[in-house]
Amino acid sequence: MAFDDDLQSTLAEYRILLIVLRTAKFRTQLGRLLTGEDVRNTVEGPLGQLDWLGRQGDDNCGNENADESDKRVVNADVLASRLESLATLMGETAILHCGRIAQLPTSPEGKHRVVKAVIDRVFEAGTGPRGWLTEPQVNDRLSMVVEDVSAVRRLAVDFGILNRADDGSRYWLAAS
Repeated sequence: MAFDDDLQSTLAEYRILLIVLRTAKFRTQLGRLLTGEDVRNTVEGPLGQLDWLGRQGDDNCGNENADESDKRVVNADVLASRLESLATLMGETAILHCGRIAQLPTSPEGKHRVVKAVIDRVFEAGTGPRGWLTEPQVNDRLSMVVEDVSAVRRLAVDFGILNRADDGSRYWLAAS
């Protein structure tokens, strides 16, 4: 399953917004714009890439005044749509909008972080009163999140995140 295009562009815009907030020049420009100051011809760089920040007179900004076509304005409808997408990404159903993990990070630290997060998610659903899952249960749950089930399962054991029965039939979370 591919990552929804709308969610992908929302993530890209929020990354840009974080860059803007980290940089004094762009942070000042954004502040001036949001307080209604005319920042005509000064919005450049990352601010120009935010689709909810358009030029007055653009079809997507809802103002047809040609005299002020250079003035930047916030498009509330597009911004609301982005906020809805962000809420989706932060909600319980976010995993339904994201594809399975096809490739793990190359660094050992990155692999460990991703494998731990996946295993935590898989075991979050519970193990029942016995405290463990069978290998097929682990595989079924992992297959919803990752493409290479056996690699993630092996790494989880190797990293000490999961314990495995000697015969490989059962798995349980290792003590933290």
